[in-house]
Amino acid sequence: MYSNLENKTKKNILITGSSGYVASGIFSNLNQKDETYGIDLLYSKNTHLQADIQSTRFKSFLTRFHDDEIIIINLAAARFDFGAVAHDYYKLNVDCHNFFLQHLSKYNVKKFVHISSVAALDGRSIPYSDKLNCDDAYRSTKYLQEVIVQKWCDENKIELIILYPSAIF
Repeated sequence: MYSNLENKTKKNILITGSSGYVASGIFSNLNQKDETYGIDLLYSKNTHLQADIQSTRFKSFLTRFHDDEIIIINLAAARFDFGAVAHDYYKLNVDCHNFFLQHLSKYNVKKFVHISSVAALDGRSIPYSDKLNCDDAYRSTKYLQEVIVQKWCDENKIELIILYPSAIF
């Protein structure tokens, strides 16, 4: 009776930052009929491609989805707790995402779920500088990351959902 309401199309879901805590919860709750691929620098049981999102390995990996629809669940971000310099955060949270989005521009991305951080809300009021301390650099670059994702989704007419989890342990 409801068969015409069901979406029988298999979805290709790419989860960046797949080795993290939040990603493990996402993987356990996804529909088993969907094709789900984890991408991360670090290996975990949820990582199908161990690569940087700006790498040629990732770019090559994307070619398998040339004619398919893709949903992105983006958790990729710098994972420093203490001692990183501002430039490290900028490179991983902003520069890498610019390359990542350039790679994705050639593909049929239908939805982009960006898992940000409540830190990004503070980052709106922290202008980026290479002189920022570790915490402020994280906040500022998470906000900048969110801005470039939102702009890219707007320009490419891709549905965007931004989630702000609080502290994750």
